[in-house]
Amino acid sequence: MEMARSMLQEKHLPKAFWAEAVYTAVYLLNRCPTKAVQNMTPIEAWSGKKPSAKHLRVFGSICYVHIPTEKRHKLEEKTEKGIFLGYSTQSKGYRIYNLKTKKLIISRDVEFDEDAMWNWDEEKVERQSVMIPKETPPQQQQEEGTDQAEMERRSHKHQDHPEGHHHQKRLRKKPAKKDKASQ
Repeated sequence: MEMARSMLQEKHLPKAFWAEAVYTAVYLLNRCPTKAVQNMTPIEAWSGKKPSAKHLRVFGSICYVHIPTEKRHKLEEKTEKGIFLGYSTQSKGYRIYNLKTKKLIISRDVEFDEDAMWNWDEEKVERQSVMIPKETPPQQQQEEGTDQAEMERRSHKHQDHPEGHHHQKRLRKKPAKKDKASQ
C-alpha cells in the first residue's frame, strides 16, 4: 500500500486512482527479485522465464495515445493526451486515462513524457522539476562529535592524498653531481 501511495503522490494524482495505483504496484512487485523465491522475481519463479522490463513506464506520466487514421479527419490531431495508469491484463497494451473523454482506454501505440504531470487545478501539462542535492565535499562534512581542528587536520590529509592513501614516500638520495674540475 505504501508503494501505491508514493506513486499517487509523486505525480499529484487524485485518490480516485488508488485502485489503479495498487494494481500497478502489484504488477511491478511481481517483476522485482525477492528473497522469498531465491532472489528471483515471482513471475520467474512461477513461469521459469525472466520477465522483460522494456515496457515499464513511470506511473502517472503524461502520455499521448495515437489515434488511428480511420478514426480521425485529415486536419485533426493525431494523438490524445492521457495519464498512464498501468498495464493491460488482456493485451500488451497500456491503461490510459483519457483526459478529453475522462474514460479509461487501452492502447499499445503510446508515447510517454515521463518528466511531465497533469495539473488538475489548471487542467494543463506541467514539467516536473527534479531537485538534485548538491554534494558537499568530504572535508566540509563535519562528523558528529568532531571538533573543527580535527576536521582541518583530516582535510589536509585528504588534499595531499585524494584517494585516501597515506603512505609515506621513501626518498632516494640523488647521486652527487661530479664537478667538471674534478674530472
